[in-house]
Amino acid sequence: MSHSLRSARARVRAAYTGEHIMAARQGVGRNGDLGLDRCSLPQQRLRTLLATHLFNAGDTGVLVGSSIVSTLTHCTLTMSPRFDDLVVVAECPTNVLGYLVPNGVGKDTAELPGLRLSHLDDNETYRLVHLPTGARMTVTGRRRTLFDDSCFASYSGASRDGRRWWTPDVPLTPTERDSLRFNPVPPDGVAQILRALVTRLSARDVSGRWAIGYWFYDPLGRARPTGFNDYRLRRRLIGAGPHWHLQWNGYPYPKDVTAMLLDTTAGLPGINATGTGRSFDLVLSGSGRKSFGVTRPGRVRRAGVGSRRVARGVGLSVRVVRSGPVGR
Repeated sequence: MSHSLRSARARVRAAYTGEHIMAARQGVGRNGDLGLDRCSLPQQRLRTLLATHLFNAGDTGVLVGSSIVSTLTHCTLTMSPRFDDLVVVAECPTNVLGYLVPNGVGKDTAELPGLRLSHLDDNETYRLVHLPTGARMTVTGRRRTLFDDSCFASYSGASRDGRRWWTPDVPLTPTERDSLRFNPVPPDGVAQILRALVTRLSARDVSGRWAIGYWFYDPLGRARPTGFNDYRLRRRLIGAGPHWHLQWNGYPYPKDVTAMLLDTTAGLPGINATGTGRSFDLVLSGSGRKSFGVTRPGRVRRAGVGSRRVARGVGLSVRVVRSGPVGR
């Protein structure tokens, strides 16, 4: 790809993701795509795992074991995905690190299972590695995400705030193994949609038609959703086999999630939609007959029950119930 074309695509990507244009340029795909979805197999597995923890929050989450990873959506984040690295730009990177990597001496963990701190520099940039997959993740406060590798050192010992982060030499604990073993893994098509939601946590339409707002607030300043509660945010991702359902009781608006995935510039390729108003069926072509439901708020139902039949592909049904908390 020519330098001018890469720069042009980087400007488009940055306009949607909120990245610095230099960061966006490092993530643009070699074939001219924005690079939000194309990634290595280890990255696919890491991002899918991250999604299952981000989208189970509050007392309705269904994960085996405890997880504090969903608290990340309370932080100001800019996602900057690369083919072989998931870069997270944060206002307070050390705080973000605390929801991802265990620290201290105990065996019970509530962070992302298997994630470890491998390297750091003097400016709160942390390089992480996921033990089960080898996938890389970077948490930084630098918007340009231009790093001098000579400034990084292998992490060992306590940090400046006295915390002792777990490093790659710390093996998986029984708690982490149980989490990885017993929490169901979405099939490829559903996982592809979930990964798209992760890499677009901070995305917003350049024309102001939709915005995601880290799944925590509305950047467009519209009226609050019915049933919204600042102190009782809940999300629930549940499913087995080909049928999955995602439910939440706050931001973003379901129509924004749909519009984002369908966006001709920054959306997920292969998505098609039917329906209007409060009910949508999205189909990701070429992934077999799989169903992925999305509801905000209301009672959780078995995904696919009561929804329109999807003929082929991965179905993403979007429905809004006007009142009531997320069901248990």
